[in-house]
Amino acid sequence: MPCGLGCLDRTFEDGFHKSFPPFPFFIPPLIKYWFSRKHKGAWRFLPSTLDGIPRPLEFGPDMKGDP
Repeated sequence: MPCGLGCLDRTFEDGFHKSFPPFPFFIPPLIKYWFSRKHKGAWRFLPSTLDGIPRPLEFGPDMKGDP
């Protein structure tokens, strides 16, 4: 579940798809604060935070075009 939430981009199309997937209100905080604790070091490689905000990559070339 943390991997699924970490791949969402809630800023895509100016937040039009903000409520996808339709979870009950308590599921995202439960996943974020309970289920993601065990392997919390692995979630830094996800393209977004568990809140759905995109983040810069931890590895690879710079996004400025530098190799």
